[in-house]
Amino acid sequence: MLPKEHIIASILIVGLVSFMFSLSSEVLFKWLLSAGIVTLLVDFDHLLFPLLKKEKRYIFKKIIHNPIIILKDIENFRDEIRFPGLGWIRLLTHIIFSGLIFLITFYTFYDLIIPIGISLVTHLMLDLIDTLFFNPLKL
Repeated sequence: MLPKEHIIASILIVGLVSFMFSLSSEVLFKWLLSAGIVTLLVDFDHLLFPLLKKEKRYIFKKIIHNPIIILKDIENFRDEIRFPGLGWIRLLTHIIFSGLIFLITFYTFYDLIIPIGISLVTHLMLDLIDTLFFNPLKL
């Protein structure tokens, strides 16, 4: 899935859950902002995967020289970093990154544990659904 889809889903679900807690507008803003940021952090591994294949390392060099290029043509970038043999490693790295983010949140920003936890679960579930049903990754 594209990052914008993850952000929209995470913010919507965190926003719906926040109504159960009747939060102040300041806390609601923190919850929604943290949900959006965290769901992007989980996809950090996508920037590292081109380093695994020698013929794809030019992509990483393009990112380093001009990070805005990802935002301009995100769908092309996503297609470029997908390659056979990656398979379930992408989901595994998402789970590892999510675990690290959750632990860091637990020890540093405990008051944001609920929206960040929801955002991480939403991201992982959407990627799992996407991988299983819409864009199967080759093993």
